[in-house]
Amino acid sequence: MDFWIPFILFSVSFLFKLTVVIENRTFPLIFDEFKYEKMSRLLLLNGGYHSVQYPLFYPLSLMPAYLFGEHYYVAMKVLNSFYSSFVPVFTYMICRLYMDEKPGGICAAFSAVIPFQYITPMCLMSENLWFPMLLLAIYLVLRKHKRELLGDAALGITLGLLFMTRHITLVIIPVFALVWIMKQKELGKSWKLILGRGFLVSALLCLAYSPWVYNGIKGGYSLKKIIGFTIASKTNPEQLTLSRLITSAGYYLGYFALITAPVLGLAVKSIRALDIGRTKIFSAYNQLWVTVCGLAGAIFVAVTRHSWRAYYNYPEFTKIKGRYVIYFTVLFVILGAVVMFHKNPRFKHRWINIITTWLLPAGAIALAWLVIVKQAWHPIPGGKNAKNTFLLLLPLSCCSLNCGAPRPTWTLYTATTKPRNRLPSAMPQKCQKP
Repeated sequence: MDFWIPFILFSVSFLFKLTVVIENRTFPLIFDEFKYEKMSRLLLLNGGYHSVQYPLFYPLSLMPAYLFGEHYYVAMKVLNSFYSSFVPVFTYMICRLYMDEKPGGICAAFSAVIPFQYITPMCLMSENLWFPMLLLAIYLVLRKHKRELLGDAALGITLGLLFMTRHITLVIIPVFALVWIMKQKELGKSWKLILGRGFLVSALLCLAYSPWVYNGIKGGYSLKKIIGFTIASKTNPEQLTLSRLITSAGYYLGYFALITAPVLGLAVKSIRALDIGRTKIFSAYNQLWVTVCGLAGAIFVAVTRHSWRAYYNYPEFTKIKGRYVIYFTVLFVILGAVVMFHKNPRFKHRWINIITTWLLPAGAIALAWLVIVKQAWHPIPGGKNAKNTFLLLLPLSCCSLNCGAPRPTWTLYTATTKPRNRLPSAMPQKCQKP
């Protein structure tokens, strides 16, 4: 059963995307499309290209499209649809580490119908490849592997390819390192063994990333530029003020509030669900929480800095990089589902439950509406376009605010439950019965 559900999710998602993507476009051609198409062609003809702004792996993944001759552009969109259709598959695999088939299938189905899943494949954008690979890396770092060295090797190579897809991967590698160490401590590994295996993961990460370093050095670029440290380096010193930094951070906080609106109440309660105690600090749930919130925090810092320094945001603040963070909806849905179906935490005092479950999420959503849609703080072009998306999410947000409902009747895995075809569980402690 665990094989057929991901297979069905992938097949339905891929076939439906083909009907939407092939004959449609969402917006005019963007500059990135010209760059990715050109780089993919240069890889085919010359084996490389002279640029350090757009990493190697996504143009490399588009190369099979040239087998279709003059129809290469349509073939590239088909490849986008193929890669991005793994999102519900990896979402389901992560969920099955913590919960039963039904809630896991619902989370996976949710990830398959999010609107951006049918927008990004219409354009040549690295998000089509980067996000599925991010989910795969999360699955690898959270899962307990029977063959640990093989799991470490898969994680290191995946992170290396992820880094070779988008520069922003650099800021999230420390999060994966922390969660990986937590997993080893949960399993009772010694620091000596952790350091040795950590060296293996790091070495394979560097090995997988090395073709990009070689391509950059061959083109005469410094290591600083190859890794991406010079991104957003073209800036005006006058724009680097504290008030503009706060403005940039405020917009992204509002954006996070909107994209997590369906599960914002559960995201708040996830803090209460943390396992506290010397013997529980490395628990499987804490690993998931650190993964989701750590990745969100790292990306938040990176994009806030990027928009703060970007030349196009001066003298007027014109846009934010919403596409860099929009996929966190899926990650917070996974976390919210685990909180609802596994932890179901409650505060001792009823008024604290009301504040954290209802008032705080509702206030955050309302504030995000005022800042981004109504532009009550600072005008930003395109902000009003978020209105329809917000109205679409509003009913789901109401469901989120009602996350204090009784525990569902779906059964969860316990330490003694061993259903057929079960994936290795990352949750060793027993769950309370409904």
